[in-house]
Amino acid sequence: MTPALRVGDDGMGVAAGESRPQLRYNSAPERRERILDLVKGAGYSSVAELGERFAVSEMTVRRDLGKLEEQGLVRVVHGGVSAVTDLVAPVEFQFRSHQHMAAKRAIGAHAATMVESGSVIALDAGTTVLELARRLPAGRNLTVVTHSLPAMNAVARREGTRLVGLAGTYEPELQVFAGQLALEPLSQLHVQTLFLATSSISEGAMRATNSHEVEMKQALLKVADRVVLLADSSKFEYSALMMVAPLAAVATLVTDEDISAAGRYAVEQAGVELVTVPFEGGN
Repeated sequence: MTPALRVGDDGMGVAAGESRPQLRYNSAPERRERILDLVKGAGYSSVAELGERFAVSEMTVRRDLGKLEEQGLVRVVHGGVSAVTDLVAPVEFQFRSHQHMAAKRAIGAHAATMVESGSVIALDAGTTVLELARRLPAGRNLTVVTHSLPAMNAVARREGTRLVGLAGTYEPELQVFAGQLALEPLSQLHVQTLFLATSSISEGAMRATNSHEVEMKQALLKVADRVVLLADSSKFEYSALMMVAPLAAVATLVTDEDISAAGRYAVEQAGVELVTVPFEGGN
């Protein structure tokens, strides 16, 4: 007789009387991303449970949780970890670059098909927008405006692309140029399409974690004819301190197919075109 199955917290079937299957990942960043997903889903997890789930020592789990807590993404408590939904500080670029990468690559690839030949576009700073920068088609006579150092590096290698870099005060954690030296020249420009990033989407608005991000995003919005927001579906799971603009300020949101029903409803209420893209490992 086939043993009855119960469903674990991770959605995996577990036969009655059997231990939960162990999850193994090839890299620490990938494991931390999955830990974060599990903690957000459950609200709380113990160190022992996470160690068993991922087939690693409790010391390794504590190191992973320490890294996540440094970014303000979880709260480590006695014996375990609880979820955080309010972002109060910028999450380091290098950490974000390892999160939800399959979804971000799929979003960037779709966004590249939206870039028209001969157009002037602006690229906001963000790891999802960076995936677009890496996939911009060559030989299209594009002009690209950006304050993101990684995006500059990606665009500079594109044949037939003119790069306009917004220099300012460099912020190494976010890998961007900011401040008045970046804002003043931007105010003199005009772009056809802005590909925007956001820290979170909540209460019908795009949000950020510091004033430099808010200033630059709002300045970019002012000089763009059309705004396309590139954001993986996890952005709907957080709130951040500062409002950038209402979600209705964008024409199109490109996200992944894992967007929740609540997220879809928020986009519909804002009157924004929603484009969802499939990705490897998605639902």
